[in-house]
Amino acid sequence: MKMLNIRSVGLSLSLEKGLPLGSGLGSSAASAAAAAVAVNELFGGVLSPSELVFAGLESESKVSGYHADNVAPSILGGFVLIRSYDPLELIQLNFPHEKNLFFVLVNPEFEAPTKKMRAALPQEITMSHHVWNCSQAGALVASVLQGDLNGLGKALSSDKIVEPRRAPLIPGMEAVKKAAIEAGAFGCTISGAGPTAVAVTDNEERGREIGERMVEAFMKEGNLKALAMVKQLDRVGARLGCIMSQYRDGGVSHARHVMGVYSGSGMESQGCESSASVSQALDLNLALAFQEKLSDPRITSILKKRGRQGELELTSLLQDKDLILILL
Repeated sequence: MKMLNIRSVGLSLSLEKGLPLGSGLGSSAASAAAAAVAVNELFGGVLSPSELVFAGLESESKVSGYHADNVAPSILGGFVLIRSYDPLELIQLNFPHEKNLFFVLVNPEFEAPTKKMRAALPQEITMSHHVWNCSQAGALVASVLQGDLNGLGKALSSDKIVEPRRAPLIPGMEAVKKAAIEAGAFGCTISGAGPTAVAVTDNEERGREIGERMVEAFMKEGNLKALAMVKQLDRVGARLGCIMSQYRDGGVSHARHVMGVYSGSGMESQGCESSASVSQALDLNLALAFQEKLSDPRITSILKKRGRQGELELTSLLQDKDLILILL
């Protein structure tokens, strides 16, 4: 709101989170991305994607630290390399469109607090491990740009610094990784700080089979129940969509369409046609009339105005359309 220079109007936002908390899937970043894109669209779409990343980065820093490795791909889509934070420099890595990439995400019923998982990391590393991991990072970037899934899988499976310290803290993790590779995955590792395991493949059906084997391994070796899902690489990023929302009035259940934003950390959101389990559905609490807002010429004209007068005119018009706005 500050970046949009909106000072006298506030918004009430409601999030339907499709991501489990503390899972290593970047749920806080997806929420920040959804909020940034939604508010920007509501006030005319003035901010650029890079500015939205900065807004989401500032928001997420209040919760999980100042890092863009989740919020940047949530907004921009695909793979994003963070080259620098001061100044913020992002490089989008374009995975070839003719290639398919699916993520197999298996989330066990197990808490892996980020603080605990970070504390497990070594304070010092050997030069040989440093050189090795830098080589794998370079190989990962090259594999993404070339669409080389074999190389990508090998690179993400070859960490010698972080995964060896964290895997033993997640019951059954080593067996899960082995099961994924044996089932045909190109590679497998821990997603974020865990406990979710992520494997990569080029086929959705094979991805389901890989997920089943990983779930079985979590139960057999770690005595943990787990949920598997397969998501395709999202090349677009956070975007407006429609959401079916249900509410009750006088004991009667109703369904309505509301505008929303779908955002997942580089993984496809299925939109209105499915449950979009790896997505953020941001319900602005706006009823069907809000869909007319985007094409209403009166609002288009008002959004071009800056300052207090434009805000007052916009507020008045939105209230006429029975939309929910909270004035500060």
